Amino acid sequence: MNQPDKTNIRQQTLASLIENSSEMPITFTTKKMGEWELPAEEGKLSIDVAETDTEILVVSTMAGAEFDAIDVNVHNDVLTIRGRRYSLLDNHPDATILCQECFWGGFSRTVILPTEVKVELVRAEYRNGVLSIILPKRKGSAKIKVKIIEE
Repeated sequence: MNQPDKTNIRQQTLASLIENSSEMPITFTTKKMGEWELPAEEGKLSIDVAETDTEILVVSTMAGAEFDAIDVNVHNDVLTIRGRRYSLLDNHPDATILCQECFWGGFSRTVILPTEVKVELVRAEYRNGVLSIILPKRKGSAKIKVKIIEE
């Protein structure tokens, strides 16, 4: 009895999952990087946000991002961080990836801050793969309790 071709069955199964999925489509490639991969996209950046009476503090890990590839912008109460992570495996194009859990490529994150900040006094530091941003709060933008009236 003939055995079915396992590669063909696996590709058909993956194609079936793609057709029946609401997730992002998977594209097949012939690259050495694997039999399939997700289309290129921008990754989401994880951040921690805290505040004191006078400042908002934002911290993010960015392993693999080069200093020159990081862009931080602040406008009123909106903070945007963009950058790119580079994998050392890019230096080995003939390598076959066996497992890839890290995100490499462009990333961005936009955060609405809880209050307006003094844009001209914002400071950022990038050390050991960690970005720290200190945003001094603008005076007069304190939180105000709003009374809700029941109708």
